Amino acid sequence: MFRKGFYRAAGFRVCGERAVRVDILERLADLIRPAIAYRPGVPRASRRSARPMATDIVVTVAMTSLAGCSGENFASILRSLGYVVELREGPPIPRPYCQRRRRKPLAAAFG
Repeated sequence: MFRKGFYRAAGFRVCGERAVRVDILERLADLIRPAIAYRPGVPRASRRSARPMATDIVVTVAMTSLAGCSGENFASILRSLGYVVELREGPPIPRPYCQRRRRKPLAAAFG
């Protein structure tokens, strides 16, 4: 097993039992930030004024896919980043509130 300094020099961060590339951790952070601010059924304009609850995020398939692991391995990555992992039972998460834009037919866009 290599030392942590070797992984840092190679552009990795040791997260639990795994070494994850730093650019992957940055992309994971880009997914976690909006998940922290997620409020189902609340329009975006009013979300800005609402105080996010930093401990309440839902892990998505995109997050685990990016890290290349799931379950307890992904939980150890989150723990090493300072998050507290808690498994909760509950109803499925509803789709986020958004209004669909009407798209112009292709012929109208070029005609």
